[in-house]
Formats: sequence, structure tokens, C-alpha cells
Amino acid sequence: MSASSDKRLGGRSIWSKIFIKEGRLRPTLRIIVYGPTYLVVKLVVNSLLHQFIFNPFSLPDWVLQASTYVMNMACVLLAIYLLRRFLDGRTLSSLGLSRYRGWLADIAAGIGLGALLELLAFLAKWGGGWLTIDGFAWQSLSAGNLLGGLALGCLLFVMVGFNEELIVRGYIMQNLAEDWGMAVAVLTTSVFFGVAHWIFDPDVNLVSIFSIALGGIFVAYGFLITRSLWLPIALHFSADFFGAVVFGLPLAGSLEDFRLLLVSVSGPELLTGGSFGTTGLIHLGTMLFGIGLLWAWGQVRSQNKLTPV
Repeated sequence: MSASSDKRLGGRSIWSKIFIKEGRLRPTLRIIVYGPTYLVVKLVVNSLLHQFIFNPFSLPDWVLQASTYVMNMACVLLAIYLLRRFLDGRTLSSLGLSRYRGWLADIAAGIGLGALLELLAFLAKWGGGWLTIDGFAWQSLSAGNLLGGLALGCLLFVMVGFNEELIVRGYIMQNLAEDWGMAVAVLTTSVFFGVAHWIFDPDVNLVSIFSIALGGIFVAYGFLITRSLWLPIALHFSADFFGAVVFGLPLAGSLEDFRLLLVSVSGPELLTGGSFGTTGLIHLGTMLFGIGLLWAWGQVRSQNKLTPV
């Protein structure tokens, strides 16, 4: 047998087996392409916006802020659309963005679940004496500023929920699942979710990292029972929006300073998550409860045949 034939397995070269699967770039490697693609798209879109909109016109700060949120979402959508179209050979909606019987019910369930779990965490901290209410936004803000703060906070966390779920539970997790199976994909993306937060805040403790990783599994379970991204997006948005904007709980990495309730959180970080926000044993407990509620919602969906076609 020649040296060249030794390097071929079943008619395919070793390099082909490493880089190619079913005639396309291997799914795991497609994930690596996302980062550069997003950066190029963002650079082009950002340049166009500044040239034709931001520089020629004097826009209010809130318009600039809202435009930034929308631009980031548009860049994520365009980058993933290009990868799905030219690398995956599939549609963007096939990641879990199609509309089906019950898709609005899934969104409502995600919003309701996120709000409920953040309310339970708020009440647990308040009831335990680890949270004090210092004031309310309407005591110092006009009605216009109050509504504006709520609207911007809502827009921000819609974008955050949509972007992060489309990237993590959409493109990354589903491409990993093609190569390694869904269990490995869920675990990998969840660990990545926890480690990524640690990279941006090295002071976070191990319980918080574990709590964030479990949060990744929690949201991924929402995808598994629906085979859609609508519930995970709604759940992610709701937990961030109600936790930070409505109940005033700390949220690490948040770009939104507006809080409807002005609160102070004290007590052991192991329980409350401290300044890192929605982590700690209290939130760990609410997520475990939430997994049970997601299972129950899955049973309701099955009985009413709400699964995407």
C-alpha cells in the first residue's frame, strides 16, 4: 500500500475527514467562522450608519442608544443568515424561528416563567432580610422619563435575549449537536456560558459560575421541549428584564441603569449572588423549580400538539 493511500480512509483523505462532513465544512468548524463574519458585518453596518445617519444628523441620546441595540441585533441576524445560507445550506428559520401552532403560547410561557422566577428570587431575598427597598423610580422621574426608561430597558433585553439565544442555543448548540450529539452540545454551550461570564467578571465565585452554567442547561431545556427558540428567547428576555429593570436586582454586564425599584442587596454572596446579580443558591433553587415548570409546560404542549411541523 502506498504512502498516499495510507493517508486515505475509505476513499477520503484524513484532511477531508477532519474538515468536511456531508460535502460541507464540518459543523464544529462553522462555529469558528461566526466570529470573523460578525465582526466584518458589524464594521460595514456601523460605517454605513455613521456615514448616512449618525454623522449628518444630530440625534437624541435615547435614539442613539436604541439604534445601537437594533444595529447589534441586525448584525447578528445578518451574520448568521449568511452562515446558514452559504455554509450550512439551510434557512435561518430552521434554527427555531419558524411560526407554528402555539408559537405565541411558547413566548407567553417564557415571559411568564421568567417573571415568576425573578419574583420568587426577589421575595426570597426580601423575606430573608438580605434586600431592602430604598425607593421607587417614579419618586424622582417624570412620567415621560419613567416610560422611556422602561421602553429602553425592554428593547435592550429583547435584543440581548434574541442575540444570545440565536447565537448560543441556535447556531452554536445546533451545529455542535450535528457533530457530537445534543447532550454534548447542551453541556458544552452551558459551560461556555458560565466561563464567558467569569472572563468578563473574574471576581465571580464558583457557585455563580455553576448557577450560570445551570441557567444555560435550563434555557436549553426550553429549546428541547419546543424544538424552537421562541420560548428560550422569551425566557431569557423576561428573566433579565424583570430581574433588573422591574425588581432592581443587580445584573452583571447590564448596559441599562434604569431600575423601577431601587434596592440594596446584602447578606452572604453564596445565597444572594451579591453584586454579580442573578446567581447564588437562591437563583439556583428558582431555576431547579423552573425546570420542573418547563417539564409541565412540555406536557401541556404535547397534549395540545403545539410542536413545530
